[in-house]
Amino acid sequence: MFPSNSIKDCGLQIGQISTNLWNLFMSKIKDSNESIVQGATKGLGSLLIKNPKLYALESSTETIRKLLCDPSNGELIQKAMLENFRDFLIHEEMNMTKQASTGHNVDHGIATSFMGNYIDAIAPLLQSTDSNVRFVAVEVMELILKQGLYIPNKIVPRVMTLLADSNLQTRQLVFQIMTFVVDRFRDVFVAHAGEAIAQGFHFLKIVQKSEFVRGLDSDGKGFYCDLLQLCKDCSKKERISMIDSIVTQMIKSKFIGQIFFICEILSNLNFNHIYEILNVIVKISKFIDEHGEPYLEQLKLEINHDDEISNFKKFGQNVIQLVLMIRLRRMLQEYYHLTDKKCEEYLQDSINKLYDKQPPTREMTRIRFEYDVLLSEYNNATTGQLQKNFYKKTKAIFREYQTQSFDLTKATPKKRGGRRASTSPKSVSPKVTKKQAASKKRRRQESDESSAGEESEAEDVWKSDQSEEDQKSSSESESDEMDQDEEDGDEEESPKKPKKKPKKSTPTPPPRKSRRKKK
Repeated sequence: MFPSNSIKDCGLQIGQISTNLWNLFMSKIKDSNESIVQGATKGLGSLLIKNPKLYALESSTETIRKLLCDPSNGELIQKAMLENFRDFLIHEEMNMTKQASTGHNVDHGIATSFMGNYIDAIAPLLQSTDSNVRFVAVEVMELILKQGLYIPNKIVPRVMTLLADSNLQTRQLVFQIMTFVVDRFRDVFVAHAGEAIAQGFHFLKIVQKSEFVRGLDSDGKGFYCDLLQLCKDCSKKERISMIDSIVTQMIKSKFIGQIFFICEILSNLNFNHIYEILNVIVKISKFIDEHGEPYLEQLKLEINHDDEISNFKKFGQNVIQLVLMIRLRRMLQEYYHLTDKKCEEYLQDSINKLYDKQPPTREMTRIRFEYDVLLSEYNNATTGQLQKNFYKKTKAIFREYQTQSFDLTKATPKKRGGRRASTSPKSVSPKVTKKQAASKKRRRQESDESSAGEESEAEDVWKSDQSEEDQKSSSESESDEMDQDEEDGDEEESPKKPKKKPKKSTPTPPPRKSRRKKK
């Protein structure tokens, strides 16, 4: 297979077969003939299983990394090198199984010592334009995860991204890996779901070789739509946390295409509970309410500044982000029949078991984003008049949202739980003895007897004054009516007060204790 060269030129040594072959293959990897390089790469794989310590050599590491990373190497060479790692890790897994069943001490720790040197060279191949290379790279990452050879935080988001792969076989394998991750590293899966979807946008741009990518596949099914199915055994808090991570990526994004991509992902997720949808609606509504007016004001200030078109583009992008979020919210409410009243009720009582139910069936016809028209106007807004038109259109969309949206400030959470005990010390009333109570009762009786005589005198005085009071009552009632008319004239907008009725001709006697003498 290889051209005849002297043993000395290949660096071979008598009596060391593995080392001799290794040096031979390494020398042929640098050959200009691609078929020779591919054959030498496969030869390295057989030596890796027999003597894995050779891969830990510094000179070997540099050469192998170049095979994986150098763009000049074809996909066949990259695939062959990945297959070497895959076969070696499978062999290591068999050794571990053998050790567990027989109790033999099999040395498989060597993989941990050198695999870390190649992870950052293997990971980019997950986004290779060749589907076969991507599939083998996923197989290698699966073995690394299951054998615990590297930090899951660095691997899981990259692998999860390939749930949007066009190859069905690759998607199925990634789904199996994510099932394992949810079982073993649930926190990692929940925390990095949003990051994986954000990377999915860049992955599809590379694979599809296009600046504009949709969140839907060729069949109209949303990428990552089954992501929540992987969390069926997760708690409510974990599911909300995962959805929040996706919405956060949409808010943080600085690319209009990526924002649109994540909007389509969220609109096509297969939600399992009503609270998941309401959580998305509430989170994006808070962002719109907080940033809507400032973004529009900033955009308005940049109109007609021809020398600062870049500033108008910058703030125009922020406004487009708001418009896309408004449309996403409207879509979710229409699909799942969630009124503004239901959203307010969720804000007031989010832990109600009512929201744990499955959402209603969605409508078959979907509303599409008006993305192309809006983006076209944004890109063409180079003159003052076009900028004004773009500003007016986005402002109208925002004002319509304000008139139809529920008020987040009025929806306050309900208080739950028992009445909280007061921390202030209670006032303790002093104890009263029987003797004190008896003396108090006796004094009360004496005061009642003395007031009886006073009451009879008061009645005589009252009767003598009755005639004078009757004469005054009519004049007082007339003056009261006039005063009331003046007040009504001064306060036209305030509700009218009822007029005072004239005093009766026979007034009731005053209370008993009104004329008591103070002791």
